[in-house]
Order: sequence, then C-alpha cells, then structure tokens
Amino acid sequence: MATITLGQIRMHQDVLRLACGIVVSFYGARYMSTIAAVEAFRLVGWKHMQRSLVTLWDNGRKAAEASRKDDKVDADKDGVPDVQGLSRDELVKRKLPVIIKAVDPEEVSEALSSVSAGLTAVIATLKVQFAKTLALGATIGDVVADFAGGVGEKVITAHTPPEYQKWVPLVVQNFARLAGCTAAFTMQRFTVGMHTALRGSQLMAEGSLAAAVRLGVLNPETASSAALRSGLHTAMAAAGLYWQVSSGFGSLPFPLNILLWPVDLLESLLTIIVSLA
Repeated sequence: MATITLGQIRMHQDVLRLACGIVVSFYGARYMSTIAAVEAFRLVGWKHMQRSLVTLWDNGRKAAEASRKDDKVDADKDGVPDVQGLSRDELVKRKLPVIIKAVDPEEVSEALSSVSAGLTAVIATLKVQFAKTLALGATIGDVVADFAGGVGEKVITAHTPPEYQKWVPLVVQNFARLAGCTAAFTMQRFTVGMHTALRGSQLMAEGSLAAAVRLGVLNPETASSAALRSGLHTAMAAAGLYWQVSSGFGSLPFPLNILLWPVDLLESLLTIIVSLA
C-alpha cells in the first residue's frame, strides 16, 4: 500500500490554495453572499465555531459507534441480531436510548448554542449589508427623481392620456428608485469584485510560490522576496479584477460550473434566507 508523505500533503495543500485563489480572484463577485458569510464567520470567531463543529462530529461518531455495537447484540442467543426483527417504531425506541447514553449532553448543547449564535450573527451581517445597499439605492433614486423628475414628468405627462396622468409622478419616482437600487447593487458587486480579487491574489501568490519552492523551481530566499510577492500579488489582483469587470461578473465556464454548483446552491440559499429573514 502506497504511503503519502508530509511533503506530498503540503504540495496538495499548496495546489488547492492556488486553485481556490484563482476561483476567488476571477469569479468571486459572483458569490457576494457566500463570501460575506465567510468573512462574517471569521469576524464572529471561526475558531470557536470550528471547535464546536468538531465536538458535534466527535459526538456523532460516538453515537454511530454505539449504534453499530448495538446492531450486533443478540440477547436471546438465537443467532440473529435483535434489531433485525424490529419494526421501524421499535427500532427508534431502541436506538434513542443508545444514542443518548453515547453522547455528552453538555458538550452537544454548548456546541449547538455556539453554532446557532454564529449562524445568527452571519445572517444579521448579511441583512445589514443588504439593507445598507437598499438604503443607498433608495437615496440615489430620490436624488435622481428630484434632479430629473420635473423634466421627466413633463415629458411623460405630455404623452400620457389625461385619465392616467395622476400615476406619472409615482411611476417616475419608483422607476428612479429602481434605477438607484440597480446602481447601488452594481457598485456593491464591483466592491466585492475588488475585495475578492485582492483576497484571491493573496491565495494564488502564496500557493504558487510555495509549490514552486517544493518543486525546486525557486529557492526559499527568492520566494520570500518582498518585491516578488508584492509584484505577483498586484499583478494577479489586477488580472482578477479586470476579468470580473470585463466579463460583467458573468457565468462560470465549463467545467467550473459543474465543480462549483454546490457553491452556487449555497449562494442561492443565502440570498433567499437573507431576503426572507
């Protein structure tokens, strides 16, 4: 059986970091809600939440191990495990005490509370950002309506039948607000694009330099040069931002659209949760 060395593991980590950097830098603005959620997780204490998730995972493993052992119990010594002859309801009644005895209630309760608090903080952060963007859009719309509304209303009123002219001011105002919200979300997407280009370029620079050192292409002294790292970081960030803007923050090419469909699903779910919460 082939063994995997520590160097190979680290090489795979470097390549994974490089790949993640490419996706984040060149397509990050597509995932505004997901990236905002990740940043919120980092701010609210990801390490503590990570420990809580590990705690839940460990307790789940204990419960699964206890259940597997219970599956082998043959109390009546008939050569057939007791669980095989049970109905669904009887199986639930049998397994529930087994699971309860296997897990630590205090650990599970504390971990669930921590995860719940973290998720609540993330949703609150996303809602605040969404509300700020809407407020900015409404403000832009009101300014546009005040500036151009008079002329626009006169032109539209002149081409509108008299019985519908009372709707003209409301239509102009709402259209201006819609245009303002569109402009605000476009600016927000550009801001996210700039942020993701910088973040992704950092991952790409670190991953590519580390991989080059492990492959012997660069020596550690050259790879640690501040000028080289700064140059790579700047060039990759500029390329990522240019690609996102020039493509209109568009769709993913094949095969990234297949590989990243779980992230697309997460982005859609976060958007729905924020809009409904």
